Amino acid sequence: MESSRKRKEDDPIALLRRKKRKRRMIRELTGRIILLVNVILFIVLLVMVVKNSSNSRKMKEQNSLPDSWSNEKSSKENSEDDEEESLISDSKIDKFAQMYSGKKDSFLNYTVCIDAGHGGSDCGAKTNTGIEEKEQTLILAKKVRQYLESLGINVVMTRTKDVELSLEERRDIANNANADVLVSIHRNMYNGLEKIAGIEAWINNSEPYEARKIAEDILDNITGCADDINNRGVKSGSMDDPYENFGMNKVEMTSMIIEVGFMSSSYDNHWFRRHNDDIAEAIAKGIADNVMLFYYN
Repeated sequence: MESSRKRKEDDPIALLRRKKRKRRMIRELTGRIILLVNVILFIVLLVMVVKNSSNSRKMKEQNSLPDSWSNEKSSKENSEDDEEESLISDSKIDKFAQMYSGKKDSFLNYTVCIDAGHGGSDCGAKTNTGIEEKEQTLILAKKVRQYLESLGINVVMTRTKDVELSLEERRDIANNANADVLVSIHRNMYNGLEKIAGIEAWINNSEPYEARKIAEDILDNITGCADDINNRGVKSGSMDDPYENFGMNKVEMTSMIIEVGFMSSSYDNHWFRRHNDDIAEAIAKGIADNVMLFYYN
């Protein structure tokens, strides 16, 4: 038996077959290893592509100023005639004004003070890409002015350029103009937690009805500009103390601070950039509608 088995093992054909099977097994094993390596490399490449795409999208979303704004900003600041600038198209202005057709005379004796938050060395908050709050509030404030002035409303700006003003100087501008309403435009910030997002407003802790009504309407209008904007509501006092008011609400006139999204939120920066003109219109409409409600009904 042993000699018969040995003869079979020593048989050249049997040896050749074993060698072929061994080579085939090695080839199959090598093929599987190569396939596994290729799958791993593909997964790594796919992850890198997705990650790069996500980072690229996030950078674009956080860059909440349209590409043209930087050029607009520098050219407008060098312009001697600030009143001639136009940031909103004529067609949009005309469409807005048509909503109040026949009622413009009602606005002629009404004065609104629009305060663009921060300015000069006071940059305010910043996005991760370095966009400063003072830039965004100024351009948005100018757009709001255009909408309101199309109705004949007298608009006073606390600043039209990149200058620094104290809270007292800002309040004095509104008081000296005998403004009926003071609207201070800001953007919010929450360091370290991007999921905190949304719009909110702050009014005097005495809870004046007119201020609350205008602020609520402005927030509702902004919420209607795009899907899934978190409306955090109208609040009174300040974040630190409900019995202590923010500086811009320490005035006799109707006043409010509008926080138009968090600069620390890429989502908020995205819709702020995409819907900037609509946000300006939403603020102007909230003011104009309540002029009609409180003064001319």
